[in-house]
Amino acid sequence: MIALELIPIGTLLTILTGEILDTAFAAHDVLMEKETFRSLSSYFCSITPVLEGMRREIKDSLATQQALESLQRDIGKAKSFVNLYKKKSRFYQLMHCRNIVKTAQDITRDVGNSLALVSLANTEVSVDIRNNVEKLKDQMIHVEYQASQQKLEIVEKIEMGIKEHKTDQAFVNDLIRQIACALGVAVEDSSEMKLILDDFRREKEEAAEKKEREEEAFMEQIIALLSRCTPEVIREEYRVLRSTGSSTEELPPFDTFLCPLSKGVMEDPVSVVTGQTYERARIQEWFACGNNTDPITKQILPVLDLKPNHKLRECIEEWADRNHCSQICNARKKLESGEGALIEQALHDLLELWHRSYKIRHWIAEEQLVALLLELLRSGDKGIRCNILSVLQTIISDGDDNKRQLVDAGGVGVVVHCLARNIVVSKLAVALLVELLQSSSGFMPSVAPLVLERLSQEGESIMLLVTLSQNREDMEAAHNAELVLRKLCNKDENLVEMAKANWFTPLMERLCHGSDDSKLKMATALGDLELTQLSMETLGDKGAIQTLAEMVAGKLEFKVAALRALQNLTSCRANKKRLVEAGAVPLVLDHLFSVRFAVNVREPAAAIFEKLVLTDGTTFLVDANGDALDSGKVLNDLLALQDSLSSASTVRKHVLSSLQGLVSSPLDSEAKKTFKEAHGIAILLPLLERREPEVRDVAVEVLCCLASEHAHEISSFIMEKKLAALLVRLLNNERQGDVAAAAAGILACLPQEDTSLTKELVEENAVSALIHLVSHGNVRLKESAIGALLRFTLPSDIELQRKLVDLGIFTALKGLIYSGTQVSKVRAAIALRNFSASTMKLSTPPKLHRCCCFLVGKASVVCRVHGGQCGEKTTFCLVEAEVVPDLVLLVRNRETDSAGAAVDALSTLVLENENLEKGARFLHDEKAVGPILDLVSHGTEPSKEKSLDLLRKVFKVKKLAGHYADKARILLVDQATHGSEAIGKQATRVLASLENFESSSVY
Repeated sequence: MIALELIPIGTLLTILTGEILDTAFAAHDVLMEKETFRSLSSYFCSITPVLEGMRREIKDSLATQQALESLQRDIGKAKSFVNLYKKKSRFYQLMHCRNIVKTAQDITRDVGNSLALVSLANTEVSVDIRNNVEKLKDQMIHVEYQASQQKLEIVEKIEMGIKEHKTDQAFVNDLIRQIACALGVAVEDSSEMKLILDDFRREKEEAAEKKEREEEAFMEQIIALLSRCTPEVIREEYRVLRSTGSSTEELPPFDTFLCPLSKGVMEDPVSVVTGQTYERARIQEWFACGNNTDPITKQILPVLDLKPNHKLRECIEEWADRNHCSQICNARKKLESGEGALIEQALHDLLELWHRSYKIRHWIAEEQLVALLLELLRSGDKGIRCNILSVLQTIISDGDDNKRQLVDAGGVGVVVHCLARNIVVSKLAVALLVELLQSSSGFMPSVAPLVLERLSQEGESIMLLVTLSQNREDMEAAHNAELVLRKLCNKDENLVEMAKANWFTPLMERLCHGSDDSKLKMATALGDLELTQLSMETLGDKGAIQTLAEMVAGKLEFKVAALRALQNLTSCRANKKRLVEAGAVPLVLDHLFSVRFAVNVREPAAAIFEKLVLTDGTTFLVDANGDALDSGKVLNDLLALQDSLSSASTVRKHVLSSLQGLVSSPLDSEAKKTFKEAHGIAILLPLLERREPEVRDVAVEVLCCLASEHAHEISSFIMEKKLAALLVRLLNNERQGDVAAAAAGILACLPQEDTSLTKELVEENAVSALIHLVSHGNVRLKESAIGALLRFTLPSDIELQRKLVDLGIFTALKGLIYSGTQVSKVRAAIALRNFSASTMKLSTPPKLHRCCCFLVGKASVVCRVHGGQCGEKTTFCLVEAEVVPDLVLLVRNRETDSAGAAVDALSTLVLENENLEKGARFLHDEKAVGPILDLVSHGTEPSKEKSLDLLRKVFKVKKLAGHYADKARILLVDQATHGSEAIGKQATRVLASLENFESSSVY
């Protein structure tokens, strides 16, 4: 080393400044006593500007050299001090905290004094510099550093433990907890504590190499004290005890173990000056009562000092350990016995042992009882299951060892199966899962990720947890179940499983606030889930529609996923409203009609639009401002899209269904007008020839909605393309009832006067198919089929009528009158009217039979109405078919169209100039006239007209006119005065004829 006197003053100041700064910076890297080292660093940093200020004014004198030499020595000590503790472990620094603060304080004061010497050696320095030096020196020489009270308590406790030969586990456990807290380590993290002790052991070895005997001995004592509670040492102790134990019987305590005062086994034996030993707490109570004598010998005690009896305490602990080992072994035997009572006793014993000490908990873990308990849990009854679950929850609550045993033994699956049992068992099972996933300190134990992985692999775990979380009978169990579910939210796949179990909150949280990747997964899942109406509404309430609508405006993969999800959600009417409120309907249409999007985008957009309009027409065709969209333009776009789609396009079916929804809406005549102007029927008709059933069948349903307005075009196309056979095949396809009903609906609208079509349908056996549908189909099928059958009931083709009658149509018509829809009842009455219109032509006069013996003429039975020989199958007579009561029943439904149709059918029994009187009397006998009169007052306008026309004929029979005059007059006068103009005139004419008939005769 170069002598200081040989170094120029300026150079020396530069070297010193560098060493001071190096030491200041190094002080920041010391792990413990940070406040002390930061303060030291701060003072050193304050010295450098002072020295820089003195550089220009300092003199190269002997006094200056000596002052700088003193300062350099102090800086050297500081540097060595900082570097020493910078290399030491946190625990070493903790154990030397008192020495650290004392040394740091001495160094700071020494440096302050040396700095003042430099100033004094140079009296010529400026007053400002001198004042700064003086001020800094005063601060440094009066500095006081202190270790924290927490660290001091730990050091004192360790020293006391060493001095008093502490061996009890509670003391060491508490000490370990305090050390872990001071070092910032989780108490449960035994691996980190092991690393800390290993570092301390290496430092002890270093002290041994340096021949630092006192330091080595002190560190050895610390290691010995703390090692008593490490899991490895504790378990090794148990293994030794177990291997050396010759019997599982418990040993009774020796008399010397018993406290003379309490008669119980002592835990902390202490001796008084007489040599007598007592339990510390009891003898202290004795002294606290004012006693100064030995309780046994009665001798007066000159001093009340208590001396720990370490030997006796060690003997008691050894005896207790042997008995605890025996108790654990006995518990295992009882568990393996298979006897319920012994198992219950073992479970009780284990719980009692567990709560005695930290050491015993590790012993139980070493005994590997968890796997045995799990086996019992699989096969035990309800009572044992509850107790086993309670025991398992307790013994896994203090560290990872037993938790890992449980997981490795397949315990997660066993516990999950317990969730499916009654609420008592499932509550305990979910509490056990919560314990597996968390610790008392709030840190997730290392075994938790493995538990979550196993739970994810158990197929029914999430479903069972969701079910339990919704239990309102036990809120604690529900809360714990949700805690476990929240932990399982670490994987997107688990969120999907939760949604399948109808818990959508986590999925929605991830959809709204997750990463782009998670949002995409959640949207994709929503598109794949099978959802009930309630589930759809729940998702809508949680904001799914708004979020998905925003995603549609994003990247391509987001568009596809979001549109598919919306397709799945818009089956719910409430979500259709939400889609409108989100302003997404124009967006959906844009993705449907724009040619820049591929089929994978347009298909879900088409499906969404189909759901919007299929059953609600144009109700939801609204923009973000609530203004209705131009349905005519939308229809034109649909027709153009339909015309341009490729034959294999999956979009076509949705487009057709959308067309059906628009053109079938009773509220949107504009759509039908647009359809007609765009020649939409010409686009749809060729689809009847398509080979793809899904396209053709939807086209049939759309055409059914349009058939009434385009009957002639449809009829001509069917005849031109010879498609009658196709329609009949559709009628016979009962598995697709909607398509069969649509085919029948088309036929019902086609012109009845088109005999060529009728003939072709007959040849294709359409009649048989339709009658079968009327007899056996659902409500809609029956309604459409009877409408289609009307063309075959016209009186102009009696042979065709006869074919229908032979096929049993009268029975089918009766059934419709009783159970059909109003439209079906009207059509049934029309059919009966058509059949009855042919009866007079077919009814033959009665034949006379002569008796061989007496040659006397005898007339055969004749029809009461038609005066000839009638029959259901021969003349289609309503009387012989016994359907008149059914028609009267329809007339009683006064405010329906079916009543008027029934009157029309009954009118065929009262024909002018043929059988008027017979028919009128028959109606009177069948009690039909009264309901017809009521219909004049309460029926629809067409029903009133038909009723008045029939009554006009009935009242031509004078006796009947007289019979009904009083009731009829009131009704007719009312209609003449208050009815419509047409009804009033007709009522006036009937009233006038009634008056004429009544004046000439009385019934």
